[in-house]
Amino acid sequence: MHANDAIIKTVRAALEREARINLHRHPVTIRRDGDVLVLEGEVYDIAAKKLALGLAAAVAGVRGIIDRLRLVPSERKGDGAIRDGCVKFILGEPTLRNCEVRIHHKGRVDALRRVEPDAAGNIEIAVQDGVITLDGEVGSLSHKRIAGVLAWWTPGRRDVVDGLEVGFRRARHEVGLAAVEGHSGTNICAHLGVSRPTVTCWLDRYEAEGGRVK
Repeated sequence: MHANDAIIKTVRAALEREARINLHRHPVTIRRDGDVLVLEGEVYDIAAKKLALGLAAAVAGVRGIIDRLRLVPSERKGDGAIRDGCVKFILGEPTLRNCEVRIHHKGRVDALRRVEPDAAGNIEIAVQDGVITLDGEVGSLSHKRIAGVLAWWTPGRRDVVDGLEVGFRRARHEVGLAAVEGHSGTNICAHLGVSRPTVTCWLDRYEAEGGRVK
């Protein structure tokens, strides 16, 4: 058996043994793309996604993973409705009020909120095939994590790619962030006044990789 075939077989066996992934109900395609492994398909929730990526990464010979796993949404929505939901969350969050907000829509970028001259960051939101992408730059890790959590909570989303960078040049706009200085998922949830342990545990584990495993 070719080495690549053996790796794919080993990864598939590891996923099949994990009942929380449930390959029979949610099939996952596993293939090679050069030196890395590609996982593609829909999984039930973030916990299943984390497990699948972790199990695949633990197999000997896997040098990297391209994550194309998507979550089964609680309700199916079009990209426009998903974008509008995410925008509503971002614009309504007080700690992000000094961030400019833009959306990608029909090949153009539209500014929804301009903050001049003291912007604390800029957030660009795009949605394609149910995947929310956040780009831009914000002033702190707390800003980044709050924006990411709000994107994950958006109804209909299938995945989130958090490309926000930290380090926006600014006067110190830290209003409302004293309660989340620890930057942990638990503190972020406490700040937002809700309890979402599955989401925040996943963010705590994978934020070092930019919210993605690749």
